[in-house]
Amino acid sequence: QRRKSTIFEEAKKEKFVSSREAHYGSQSTRYDEKGRALGKDGKPQNPEERAAAEKEERDAIENGSEGGGDMVKECSQCGYTIAIAAGRESKFFGPGFKCPNCGADKDQFSTPEIP
Repeated sequence: QRRKSTIFEEAKKEKFVSSREAHYGSQSTRYDEKGRALGKDGKPQNPEERAAAEKEERDAIENGSEGGGDMVKECSQCGYTIAIAAGRESKFFGPGFKCPNCGADKDQFSTPEIP
């Protein structure tokens, strides 16, 4: 039976990595929502992907959809405002959506003017 101190010393030599990390290496690489590997600056490592990401960012700013891609809609009847995450429109703002405050139909919602 091995002693705890022996096991501790062996683990210390391997810098306390799990067997998975020892076999595959640690995962220090982060990825964005599109699966692109990110560098330490938070931008894609691949030059082509970096250029594409920068273009997407510029387009988002020009189209007024910066800030994570959320969509904001406001009820013209009562002023109720809903923020819908990008990609979740069909679940939270689907065809049968009604204003939870006044019951207005989906077509009564519009994107509010931001001063």
